[in-house]
Amino acid sequence: MSEATQLPAADPKLICTHCPTSAKDEWAARGAILRMEIRRHEFTLRELLVTELILGMTYGQQLDSVVIPDLSYFDDILGISDTDVVKILKKLHRKRVLYIREHRSSSKLHYSINANTEAWKLDPRTEKSDMQRAINRLREWNGLEPINIEQEAALSFFKSRHDAKKIVAEMGDLPMGEPTGQHTDEFPNFL
Repeated sequence: MSEATQLPAADPKLICTHCPTSAKDEWAARGAILRMEIRRHEFTLRELLVTELILGMTYGQQLDSVVIPDLSYFDDILGISDTDVVKILKKLHRKRVLYIREHRSSSKLHYSINANTEAWKLDPRTEKSDMQRAINRLREWNGLEPINIEQEAALSFFKSRHDAKKIVAEMGDLPMGEPTGQHTDEFPNFL
């Protein structure tokens, strides 16, 4: 590697200036990884619908969490009644797929996906390595470069750690911002 093309290894800020991805691309990549993990795990159809909606409203919009001010929005968007949505949200929270917290200043509920998929209390339908092989075979058939899901998932998990912001403070703000509700085990009362 010539001196002109060699990336400086000592200063993470300099390495990042050579990275072609934008914050939006990073959000999309992490959302895609979570979508693969959602497909890999055992969800009921309604749990899947609610999880996909929250994933799209958070990672799809580059947000840490989404405010859904009224449960009737789930009915309007997904056709799931308020009483059923409460049950589904509670299940997803107990399974550690969703974080649900009340915002201090607004007392509105904030919903976010737990990016640490290893903490999910769901059974996987397929192994990560089998899924990665199959995805890469499909990518090859379609003329695309293979991806390493393990590396992408590790990056996503690191950024969801409570101390990630401290660790990379000198690199600037993470697109993810601060983790939301990661230390709460109590499910808020909806009614």
